[in-house]
Amino acid sequence: MQPAMSPGQGKICTVDRVFIDTNILCYTVDAADITKQNFCAKILSKLSRSGTGRISTQSLQEFSNVVIKKLKFPPEVTVEFLSSLIKSFKIYNNKPKNVQEAVRICGRYQLSFWDSLIISAAKARKLLGGYFFYFHKKSMSKSSDFGMTF
Repeated sequence: MQPAMSPGQGKICTVDRVFIDTNILCYTVDAADITKQNFCAKILSKLSRSGTGRISTQSLQEFSNVVIKKLKFPPEVTVEFLSSLIKSFKIYNNKPKNVQEAVRICGRYQLSFWDSLIISAAKARKLLGGYFFYFHKKSMSKSSDFGMTF
């Protein structure tokens, strides 16, 4: 099992699998905030080396959209990023039942639908024991990094 990371907090829990939020993927390639980019790149590198990182297809889709539309990367560069992620991490596909469960999770835990869909992908595979979800949340007044263990 690997320690999960949090800025300035060191080890916050011990887990053997980590689902990665789309924002972590996007910040890794976004040079607008070098501190955030370096932090997220370290997270991905550590999870890749340890074999503990997991990504849902929904996160790959969101990542592709952000990288192409917001960050203005060419499609061929985006495909290279995707290829690297697919080689480095276990990818989980979402199914229609995942969407229904995501809506339930969204209501119960007051999470966004998209974050709930990531959790649903793990829950559907009975993989939640020991899973740590690493998120970066934005609000109008602040942003923060946090994790959630299920």
